[in-house]
Amino acid sequence: MANKLSLGRSVAVTIAVVMLCVTVQASVGLITAIYSIGDGRAINYAGSLRMRSYQLVFVATTTPTKLPFKLDQFELVLHALEGNLAEQGLSPDELEQRFRLVENRWDSMRGLIEKGDINRYVNEVQPFVEEIDAFVRELENFSRQKLLMLLICQIAAMVLIGGLTLLAFIYIRRQVIQPLAQLEDNAELMASGDFNVINPASRFRELSTLGDSMASASHQLNTLYQRLANRVEAQDIALRQAHLNLTFLYDTSFTLHAQPQKTELIEIGLDAFKQHIGATSVGLWLGDEQRIKWRVGSAVDANYEVKLPEQHGVQGSLLVSHEGKVDKELLHSFALLISQTLRIQQDANQHEQMGLMEERAIIARELHDSLGQLLAYMKIQISLLKRANRSGQKAAIDDATAALQDSTDAAYKQLRELLSTFRLKLVATDLRQALNSMIEQLQPRTKTKLKLDYRLPKIVLEASRQVHLLQLLQEAVVNAIKHAEADNITIRGVAKGASWRVSVCDDGKGMDIPKDVSGHFGLGIMRERASKMGAELSLELNEGGGVCVIVRLNDSEDNLHD
Repeated sequence: MANKLSLGRSVAVTIAVVMLCVTVQASVGLITAIYSIGDGRAINYAGSLRMRSYQLVFVATTTPTKLPFKLDQFELVLHALEGNLAEQGLSPDELEQRFRLVENRWDSMRGLIEKGDINRYVNEVQPFVEEIDAFVRELENFSRQKLLMLLICQIAAMVLIGGLTLLAFIYIRRQVIQPLAQLEDNAELMASGDFNVINPASRFRELSTLGDSMASASHQLNTLYQRLANRVEAQDIALRQAHLNLTFLYDTSFTLHAQPQKTELIEIGLDAFKQHIGATSVGLWLGDEQRIKWRVGSAVDANYEVKLPEQHGVQGSLLVSHEGKVDKELLHSFALLISQTLRIQQDANQHEQMGLMEERAIIARELHDSLGQLLAYMKIQISLLKRANRSGQKAAIDDATAALQDSTDAAYKQLRELLSTFRLKLVATDLRQALNSMIEQLQPRTKTKLKLDYRLPKIVLEASRQVHLLQLLQEAVVNAIKHAEADNITIRGVAKGASWRVSVCDDGKGMDIPKDVSGHFGLGIMRERASKMGAELSLELNEGGGVCVIVRLNDSEDNLHD
């Protein structure tokens, strides 16, 4: 930096040199012009001397009285010419010598004319004029030399100024314009994000300082840019990893929760987690005994342990053996997922147990309500049969035997209906699906066309009430198949006002609607089932012939759920 030049000082020096050349050129011209001012006057004076030399001959011969005056005038012109030469100061020796010859010759010529020797004067005039002509030629020579010198100086000055201008232009182009252009290119590169710029070389301190500052700024920006790029790349990697983790957790959650009752899915999930994080082994222990229940991978001591979040009594820890670093958020999220899966399994097991208990209760209730009554009736008939047998009453024995046969047939029929209804319950929990399933099971047994006209909103009945309703409807359909001799039987569900209405209508031969159902065992059981489920049972004649068994349910009852 110490050897660098100042741009401002260099420009000032260049301008000063050019101004100096211009000044020298102007000075030479001015001096030449100053010293050339008297050249024309001197030539005029010299020419006047020639004329006055001949004039003196005329005056001397014609008007001698004017001769002194003319001589004085000649002297004045000669002295004026001498003064003019003296003013120039740079007259050459040849010119001075020529003037001295003219001056000396005039002294002799003056003496001749003053003596009155006109003839001799006339004879000497021509040589005197030739001396004056020689002086004039020398004077013109001198003037021409000065003009030639001025021309040479002007041309030299112009060449010098042109050369200096060209050199200055080349110098400025190399040392100023090109570095500035390089700095401009560097600025554009930096603006476009390319910070690998080349600092241009320059002999000037200002441009070097600017280039060094720009290079330093470029280096700092490049460092900052690389740091930001690395940070963005790290964030991008983290986001991609987070996306992979979320995708893994979602897929694993979907797999584990699809069939939560399958405990082997937990081992599959642990193996997927092991492969996802690249662990050596993954284990899971449950309860307070710290006994590992599931393990995938080689048995290596775990270096990561995450306790499962306690949910409804689920306790345990997730054990991971990994040689590197594992995302703790992922560990906690997977532990939470496992805990939720275990809780769902626990709830599913409890729900299944409750379902089994409820199903057993329903079976027990149905056996008690249907077969239990028949068995009690059969027990009474057996007692009557024993009494009639002891008394030997044949008619009473036959009546009791017939009653037992009817009761046995009814019990068998009730058992078949119960089994059929429980099968329907196991295949479908939705009422529409259950009715479709019932029709599919009954249709192969009859030529009568069974139809379903279901226009109810989706409802789900409690298990016990749905069993009662299905048994009731199945019994109505079976009775219509056996006794109505119908071509079509339609199960129709409609919403009417604030109640739900489910009916079984046939287009058969019809029947008399009894006012009292106490004498009709089947109708009595159907009405009893309807009352147990909080519904009303009624019989109506079908408009197109046949009978309709109608069950009405209030939609505000607790036995209906959307």
